[in-house]
Amino acid sequence: MHWSKWNRLCVSKQAGKLGFRDMSTFNHALLAKQCWRLCKNSSCLSKRVLKGCYRRSTDCLEAESKSNASYVWQSPMWWRELLEMGTRWRIGDMYTVHIYKDWWIPRPTTFKRDASYTRLCL
Repeated sequence: MHWSKWNRLCVSKQAGKLGFRDMSTFNHALLAKQCWRLCKNSSCLSKRVLKGCYRRSTDCLEAESKSNASYVWQSPMWWRELLEMGTRWRIGDMYTVHIYKDWWIPRPTTFKRDASYTRLCL
């Protein structure tokens, strides 16, 4: 039997390898996707249940994780930072803008995304 490194096995099938997924990165992508879904889908049953238990009137990205919160709530909150780093929002009205708190201005010199998260697919 020939042994191979896990990094080589995770290369795509188009490149001639086995196409296994890097499970850690795949898990991170799914958690970030779930957090995005909780923030954007207002009719989702899981969002309504979690909102009733953990956050009453705050926005999803502004909610805080409690120490006694369940794993279901702590996991998306853990990846909230990743979403905040990769998202931007446009100013819609003057009432929801927090100039000193929100991160609405792109990086000063470039409009490029952070290269350290290139393998994360949402």
